[in-house]
Amino acid sequence: MSKKPLAFDFSFRAPPFSLLLLNAPFVGLGDDGNLAAMTRELLFLDYALEQQQGVLIQGNAAKFSLKQLVVALRELLLTLSAHQPVNLELRSMYADWAHLGDALAACSEGAISCSCVFDAREAALLMKALTDRVVRFVGGTVDSVQEELGRKAVYLGNQVGTEKKVLDVFVDEVLRGSALFALSLLVKRLEPLLRNAAMLPPWQLISIVERVQGELVSIDHLKNIQDKVFETPTVLLCGAVSGEEEIPIGVQAVLVRSAAVSPDILSHVAVRARNAHVLVAVCFEAKVADQLESFSQSWVEVLSAKDGSGLEVHPATRPNAMLARRASKLFNRRTSQELFSEASLLGRGASFVEEARRLRKRTASVSSASDGDEERLGDLSEDSDPDDVMQLKKTSSQWCIPMSKFNKKLVGSKSSNIKKLADALDPSVLTPRSVALPFGCMQKTLSASPNQPLLSELRQTLLDLSPSSGTSEASQIFEKTREILAKLSVPPALLEALQECMRTADEEARQRQGMDGETLDKTLGDRPSLFDLWQTSGETRCAEAVKAVWESLFGLRPWISLTKAGRKYSELNMAVLVQELMPAHCAFVLHSRNPFSDEKDEMYGELALGLGEAIVGNYAGRSLGWRMKRGGEPVVVAFPSKSECLICPPCLIFRSDSNGEDLENFAGAGLFESVPAFQNRVQRVTYWNARIITDRDYRMRLLKRIGELAFLVEDKYAVPQDIEGVVVGAETVALVQTRTQV
Repeated sequence: MSKKPLAFDFSFRAPPFSLLLLNAPFVGLGDDGNLAAMTRELLFLDYALEQQQGVLIQGNAAKFSLKQLVVALRELLLTLSAHQPVNLELRSMYADWAHLGDALAACSEGAISCSCVFDAREAALLMKALTDRVVRFVGGTVDSVQEELGRKAVYLGNQVGTEKKVLDVFVDEVLRGSALFALSLLVKRLEPLLRNAAMLPPWQLISIVERVQGELVSIDHLKNIQDKVFETPTVLLCGAVSGEEEIPIGVQAVLVRSAAVSPDILSHVAVRARNAHVLVAVCFEAKVADQLESFSQSWVEVLSAKDGSGLEVHPATRPNAMLARRASKLFNRRTSQELFSEASLLGRGASFVEEARRLRKRTASVSSASDGDEERLGDLSEDSDPDDVMQLKKTSSQWCIPMSKFNKKLVGSKSSNIKKLADALDPSVLTPRSVALPFGCMQKTLSASPNQPLLSELRQTLLDLSPSSGTSEASQIFEKTREILAKLSVPPALLEALQECMRTADEEARQRQGMDGETLDKTLGDRPSLFDLWQTSGETRCAEAVKAVWESLFGLRPWISLTKAGRKYSELNMAVLVQELMPAHCAFVLHSRNPFSDEKDEMYGELALGLGEAIVGNYAGRSLGWRMKRGGEPVVVAFPSKSECLICPPCLIFRSDSNGEDLENFAGAGLFESVPAFQNRVQRVTYWNARIITDRDYRMRLLKRIGELAFLVEDKYAVPQDIEGVVVGAETVALVQTRTQV
């Protein structure tokens, strides 16, 4: 009698160990009443079932259809969830696959229609996002096991004389025997099917540069080398990029190996990369990324399509060493690459500071022509007082000003732009109520009698800082300055002026509405006034938040970024924009001109659940991405794969508004802190119950509404805009910030 081969039965769901344990008295194991023995037998049974499950998947995964792969993946997630019942990430992933997986697989194969997607392409895109989250979980778990078990295995193995070759693969073999290995096999099989169905290229370009040359260097994490200076133009092949890092001097391109550990397209690092003309791309195919390793330490040329549709890497001839060192020092990598053309060498200065100064002079001449003779208190000017470190001598005449008095002399472009938005937009589009602590308010606080010794100490400490200071030295100086500011006493006069200014702003809001406070509250529902939020937030929290924003002025990242751009760090100044924190159901970031296609009448946006910091900050996974032509319909290009969102109770938020944050040819986005009175809370995300995912008609209606606002704001400013906003409730859109797109 011939034996039948083992097959995977998709109609059977084996009860996980945790369920077996709960029903232990009825399963017939350990019936001698010995609980320890019973538990041991159940553990062995569970281990044997897991091993058999892994064997079946390894033997059959290559033959599975898309629907079978989805079922197997879901069941493995259930098994792992039972092993770690307190792991919220596993439970969230399982819930998404359990509720969405079968319908999406059927829709992707054309069998049925689905209310959450339009067609097979969108179904594959959504499953790809769910898969990316699984990939990120597997990678993070493997790293954790390697770190926790690897060192212990090496230590114990050395004590008993275990061979090195055994120790080198010990943790790998442990992982290969676990459900994680089976899960990775399913994902590996699923990925190409989904990418093909979604019509995705192997590369996603986040910052497009058509031609780049440099030495290819392979690294694990960008954050570990962001302060390094590369003496020759470099192309980094990175294992992980979070989105908050600084791109090191000399780096011309950043190629990320996996989408599971890549930054959002509109993250801070992406914005800074586009400003500095640094190519950033994410690889979606492991084979392609592995092939690039063969170019390690070699000179390569990276060619990318202007519309972002493709990328190629080829070996190239290494240039003269002196020329390479010269090119690596330039902040704007476009100029670096131009140096490789002999014709562009004539008249080109070697110093990146000189290059930046020439650029700044050209910018200044254009600005003076458009702005007249208006002097701005916070300007980074060449003629500033050399003895006035960080403009500590320039104190403001007022503690606080309402939005009606915002102007370029008193506040930065963040505050000025929110005033312009509030004045220009239709009342149906909300903007946050705002007041500001103007430029010089920090200096005025330091000059108050209780703080004068701190002012002297701060000035003396900052005199030790120079453009030639090393990273370690600068870090120590900034640590000391933050310690000084932590001792700062916020004057009662400032807090009283802030309260009075909020009352004034609330009264101005009532007058604009043409109604009294009672009717205003009724019209806006539960929207509190600024003074209500002040009372909710508490005076102490607000004072600490103001100090935290001021402290962020003294940080290593702003100093490195400004120094690379050839700007004087000592001339920075900081205003504080005080706003209501809008109760965001979800948040979005828009570029009114698509940064990939560079089409004049096409926008690109990203949206995530909760607050917007999840998009621009260091939060793993993709956001929902879409593009839309003027007068057209939204086209979804990516669904969200983030594991977490940020939420915060109603309160005030204190936003940094430096004079260096939005300067021409310098992207300061994300360099300084914005601090809510209450701390943001991280919340685990599930997408099966998120309307923006499950209701396609609602999603398209909302994305179109937001996309139209991008074009409206661009028309108001006459130049492409980088816009941030939130959705309050289900339909109400609020814009909280805009600046010139770089």
